[in-house]
Amino acid sequence: MKEMVSSRGDTKSKGLTPGGMIGASVLRPDAVDKVRGEAKYVGDLVFTGMLYGRIIRSTVPHARVRGINLSRVESAPSVVCTVTSDDVPGENVVQVIYDDQPALAKEIVRYIGEPIALVAARDRISAEHAAKLAVIDYEPLPVVSDPMIALSEDAPAVAVPAVVEEGKNVFNHMRLRKGDVEGGFAQADVIVEGEYSTGYQEHAYLETQGAIAVPDENGSMTIYGSMQCPFYVQGAVARVLGLPLSKVRVVQTTTGGAFGGKEDVPSLVSSLAALMAWKARRPVKLIYDRSEDILTSSKRHPAIVHYKSGAKRDGTITAIEVEFVYNAGAYQTLSSAVLWRGLVHAAGPYRIPNVKVDAYSVATNTVPCGAFRGFGSPQVIFAHESQMDKLAEKLGIDRLEIRRRNVLEEGDKTCTNQLLKESVGILETIDKAGEMVHWQERLSAIDEFNASTEERKRGIGISTITYGVGLGGKAPFLDKAGAYMKLEADGSIAFSVGTVEMGQGLITALTQIASEALQVPVERIHMARVDSSRVPDSGPTVASRGTMMSGLAVIDAAKKLRERIDAVAADLGIAEQDIPGEMTKIAQTFWLKNLDPAVEGWGMKIGRASCRERV
Repeated sequence: MKEMVSSRGDTKSKGLTPGGMIGASVLRPDAVDKVRGEAKYVGDLVFTGMLYGRIIRSTVPHARVRGINLSRVESAPSVVCTVTSDDVPGENVVQVIYDDQPALAKEIVRYIGEPIALVAARDRISAEHAAKLAVIDYEPLPVVSDPMIALSEDAPAVAVPAVVEEGKNVFNHMRLRKGDVEGGFAQADVIVEGEYSTGYQEHAYLETQGAIAVPDENGSMTIYGSMQCPFYVQGAVARVLGLPLSKVRVVQTTTGGAFGGKEDVPSLVSSLAALMAWKARRPVKLIYDRSEDILTSSKRHPAIVHYKSGAKRDGTITAIEVEFVYNAGAYQTLSSAVLWRGLVHAAGPYRIPNVKVDAYSVATNTVPCGAFRGFGSPQVIFAHESQMDKLAEKLGIDRLEIRRRNVLEEGDKTCTNQLLKESVGILETIDKAGEMVHWQERLSAIDEFNASTEERKRGIGISTITYGVGLGGKAPFLDKAGAYMKLEADGSIAFSVGTVEMGQGLITALTQIASEALQVPVERIHMARVDSSRVPDSGPTVASRGTMMSGLAVIDAAKKLRERIDAVAADLGIAEQDIPGEMTKIAQTFWLKNLDPAVEGWGMKIGRASCRERV
């Protein structure tokens, strides 16, 4: 690896071929500012005349709202305005996948912490104190917090009726069928069953949810916020304010972690900030405190998974039957997409001829659940890998070996009948992992230790999984990305994309890709913050798609720009190897000849979705 040195956050290369950056170790362009505390998060921003917002939330899990009395709130010191659902100028809905979640509850609250009203004051403390003065008159309704109880026939209704698929509280029921499951179990020499449950998980990002809404000229609105999906936010704010998308600008600020927790929730946070700014006609900052964030932000879906597996004596799996229930919470948000991921991952990375899976997302009077790393698959992975261990134990087969005998290889079909034509390295991965940890020697050492003492025990686990990168067959319309790239007058390169840096290193990766594609040193390239007014809708920054999709868009833009650079260099008699050192001269020629220094690039989903569901 080439030697890398740095100065004041700029990445300098010593002896590194210009553009030879893929695979090189470079200093993250955003690292120094973050380490020094100089990075500007949304909480650090201040605008002239800015107010501070606070949410008046439900204190009960399910009730009819009979009255909202904000008279004491409005007369409190420093309060500038209050907002209820009656003040919403557009549609009172938070746009995600379905339209069941209101921005502000009007008639019914469905979980503790649901927003009912808003207050904006001249300082944060005044807003907090004023919010506590609200008087809400509730008529209690039956509460359901257990998804299995919510499924029962006599359970009270929780969900908005318009969005349930069957019964009162079933948001989605998805089915996957392959082969003859009954016949598969008839062929099995052993059958094992298990029920598994997983609980909530909190994202625990370092920076809590937050946004600032700034009213602009001509009735437009700009949102600055901590988020994963700027274009989700743009759509949500435009809808709640009743504005065209062209009048809503979204700028992603430095984001202190997300892990899925800032995919859907910022649409609500930004919409609420925008409503206050719209009414007050002044900028409004809305930042959650930690307790508020933990209480009201999305979580990983709790799950109950019943799993049945059949196998022959040699360990070959003949059939599986799976039923799992995800607790979606009070509103859908992303639950249908999360459930679909669980559905197609329920069989794991194994060759199984007969598969039956039923998946349910269920409404309860709890905080709405949403995206979390793995997006619905960790819950079923826990179950299918536990089943593999149970099969191994019952058959007397080594846990690593039973996985070797069943994993998918080239030419096999997955549980959804996708034919794997290439690049299936699961078996090789298992063998390499076993070799690296000295599997058999480790097991022998563990057995010897456990036989020597009763006070404590040792163990070792193994798991192998499959996980789809990208949005999959359910959302091809979102799998796109755009990039804007410009040659500046001094020969440096500026570019922007529509996917966001949230701590995962996207700025670094895309800057390296641009350097490689342009054959320009990385220190001459700068990626701007995401701004919806600069680049087209590039889909969400989720599913590990940022580097792939935006990377392709950057490559496309860089190739177009490089062709123009090469043409000008040829006219100037500059040899290809000398172009990096002559970029200023080339750029000045661009401007003198009135050549367009900017290009757009696109990254699109490769091929069609090959995963299909058979019912």
